[in-house]
Amino acid sequence: MTSISLRTMAISAAMTLLAGMANAESVLQPVQVGDVTYITGGVGSEERAELEAAKKDYNLHIMNAGSGVELAGGSQVIIHDAKGAEVLNVQSEPLLYVRLPAGTYQVEGINEGDSKKQKVTVSAKQSAHIFFGWSR
Repeated sequence: MTSISLRTMAISAAMTLLAGMANAESVLQPVQVGDVTYITGGVGSEERAELEAAKKDYNLHIMNAGSGVELAGGSQVIIHDAKGAEVLNVQSEPLLYVRLPAGTYQVEGINEGDSKKQKVTVSAKQSAHIFFGWSR
């Protein structure tokens, strides 16, 4: 073998190793805002699998979908507590999981000028689920 082919093989092996290390790391990172923690994603099977694994750690699960069966990102989600105070205002991917203190909340989703609101109650032991369907 020539020194060029050995070098090419070594570079290829190193790149494969680095790619494997990058894939082993978490793609999604939880974000803390005051008393609220959230994680958003769902674009691609890796993100959906990661979110599914983390789902149990969050008591509010929000899904954004288009008029077909496809998931839809790019929605603004605003959450207000029972007193009307804003506790979260975030740009959401198709799936948004939120850990909130126990209580009742008004959740608003906005997508391409369309707005929808739902009231939810969450606790440490019981989660709530919201589905926002958007016509596109």
